[in-house]
Amino acid sequence: MSGYKRVSINMVEDNRRYGIDNKKVFGSCVLEEKDNENKIIVKIENLKKEFAYNIYAIFVKKGQYIGVDVGKIESKNNRHQFRRVIKNGVLEDEFKVTDILAIIVGVKVETAIETVLEGFVNKTIRYKENFSIHKNANSLVENDAKKAKDLTKSEKVKQEEIKQEEIKQEEVKQEEIKQEEVKQEEVKQEVIKQEEVKQEVIKQEEVKQEEIKQEVKQEEVKQKRTLSEIILEQEEKSKEMDKRENFLKELTEENENENKLETIASKFKEEYDEIMEIKTGEQSESKTSVLRVDDKDPKENLKYLFKYGNKIEPFKNQKREVKWITIKLEDLSAIYNNCWQKRNNIVLLEGYKKYKHLMLGKYDEDGEEQYILGIPNKYDEEDKEVVIKIGGVQYREVDSEEMKNVCPGYWLILVSN
Repeated sequence: MSGYKRVSINMVEDNRRYGIDNKKVFGSCVLEEKDNENKIIVKIENLKKEFAYNIYAIFVKKGQYIGVDVGKIESKNNRHQFRRVIKNGVLEDEFKVTDILAIIVGVKVETAIETVLEGFVNKTIRYKENFSIHKNANSLVENDAKKAKDLTKSEKVKQEEIKQEEIKQEEVKQEEIKQEEVKQEEVKQEVIKQEEVKQEVIKQEEVKQEEIKQEVKQEEVKQKRTLSEIILEQEEKSKEMDKRENFLKELTEENENENKLETIASKFKEEYDEIMEIKTGEQSESKTSVLRVDDKDPKENLKYLFKYGNKIEPFKNQKREVKWITIKLEDLSAIYNNCWQKRNNIVLLEGYKKYKHLMLGKYDEDGEEQYILGIPNKYDEEDKEVVIKIGGVQYREVDSEEMKNVCPGYWLILVSN
């Protein structure tokens, strides 16, 4: 016999009760043939230590599957290992190693063998249906021992040295594989780290380029503002100021006309009151006008307004109960003894001209009636300073459905004489 041949067999679990902590038992077997010598090497993991395990080689002879006891498997560091060298390639009674069909790991249970693992050389065989243990299997180890006695002392030493050398080489090989895996993992992590650094640098560069791009764009926009555009902008502002001054002038003229009408109405009422006083012998008051306040109590005028005024509800949610009515510009003379400062306020005049009304509110505080004047208009930060000068306290948006289409909101002013 010459040359080299190696067969690897995958050992598969056949009985779960022999695994440590119910783990799956697995292993491998190698049948090696070199020159005039054969080796059987078995390695098993996760086997319980409390059982005695034997290796059996399966042959077929005259249609009968026969198991030949190869030897016991030893435990070492949670692993079970078996190694046997066979001279001339013959186990026993002409059972050749090259004729092995399967290798099993079994436990003797009384007169039977309970299979723990099994592995097949070429294909799966159903050996259990027609299987028996070779009658001389129990003496196989003894026969090997007898043959071993025939070996010289130098041969035994040589075989042991070879065995130890193979074990050492296998350990070195495993250590090299482990170191190589560690090295590859380090290289992999270094590549990942370098890639992350590279991506971060690219990202920072993109951000920097975008910032430069935005700065350039802003500078271009700034440079596009020509002198003619600046002049045009100033002209627009000048036109807006002229428009506002004209509007204020129109309102002033309108106020003067209203003042003349008030004077005429006041004189007419005085003559009417004198006639009625002579006729009835007692003073009477008209319920249809509250324009003249010189000889009346302002509170009476306010009561008159709330009695005959148009009631509205501009706000749904109010911290206190406030009753609201709409009033006209001329009704301010019934509220204030000196109403000209209020009437000439630009925000009040603009709001009244645009929305055709003012608003008056009444609420109770510590048993006394308090009043609030409401100027309809949109909110404007510049208007806020103007309104504060005549007692403005806040701006409130309209939130009731019936008033949303009337105006957007009101500047609220506390009424005091």
